[in-house]
Amino acid sequence: MTFFGVAASVAVLVACFYIFDAMDLLMDEVFVQSNRQDMTLMLAAPVNDIAVIEALHLPGVRVAEGGFALPVRLVHGAASRLTTLQGRNEDAELTRVLGANGQVAALPSEGLILPERLAEVLGVGLGAHLEVELLTPPREVWDVEVSAIIRQSLGEEVHMSAPALFRLLRQPPQVNQLHLLIDPLALPALYARVKTTPAIAGLTLWTDVKQQIDATMAESIRIVTVIFSSLGMLIAVGVVYNAARIQLAERAHELASLRVLGFSRAEVGYVLVGEMMFLTVLAIPPGWGLGYGFAALVHSGFSTDIVSLPFRITSDSYALASVLVFVAALVSSLWVRRRLDGIDLVMALKQKE
Repeated sequence: MTFFGVAASVAVLVACFYIFDAMDLLMDEVFVQSNRQDMTLMLAAPVNDIAVIEALHLPGVRVAEGGFALPVRLVHGAASRLTTLQGRNEDAELTRVLGANGQVAALPSEGLILPERLAEVLGVGLGAHLEVELLTPPREVWDVEVSAIIRQSLGEEVHMSAPALFRLLRQPPQVNQLHLLIDPLALPALYARVKTTPAIAGLTLWTDVKQQIDATMAESIRIVTVIFSSLGMLIAVGVVYNAARIQLAERAHELASLRVLGFSRAEVGYVLVGEMMFLTVLAIPPGWGLGYGFAALVHSGFSTDIVSLPFRITSDSYALASVLVFVAALVSSLWVRRRLDGIDLVMALKQKE
């Protein structure tokens, strides 16, 4: 029971720390690897891609890239989903599509790139065909093949090579978004210019988006972490403390005999504490395995259609869970070991085995 109880406490802590690992990786993928721009400007209407060059003349803009997005409805059988179709350029540096390994994904020359969660909802796989209904002019319906499925941490937007998208639209390349790297010191001047430019319909400052997500997630994760960590530590303390007390009660005669034979208090205490800590050390590796499975359940529960948590548990999480459980077990064992000093040797020796 001690063995399995300690393993369970390690599992709970590993699953708890997984949430931190997942959120760190998600924020890195979304705001460092995938969306590297400081600001995105939404244009009132699609314009020639010469607007990218003109954007470089805005105050504080250091790098500019164009983007093109369309609202669409994806239909496969009875399943349908409203989302955004993004036209992606192969040489884009500010907005990139990441593959399952976190590296930049190669854009297929034709076809759609779907997030795996959206592919599951629509019930499609590689090579399947989707109806893509445009919700803006020319309001056509296309039959497009699914060329790639990726794990996308945030959002349900789908992607397509920009040249392939404009071939389907039968239009020259256009932009309705401008992704910018800016000088933070020039942000007030840039805001003032944007307000007086009718062609710009709105903007997104990605640092504000990141701060909002950080604030929202921090509060939720703090509560979950306190609950899970407390539960894991209580399991370890309760199991080891009770096991040590039972061992002390059952072996009082033997432990008292050792004291009479000349063993010191430390040496006799080592018999009790050493057994508990030996069981704790043996239980930690199985706890890692249980924690991995528990984290997989947490991953499934926290992932939604909009947010798909990455599944990765770092070695630091395993190590921290192991250290906390080991310390909790050691403190519990030492607390019980103090009761050895109060044992009446004569009475203990009179007990029947």
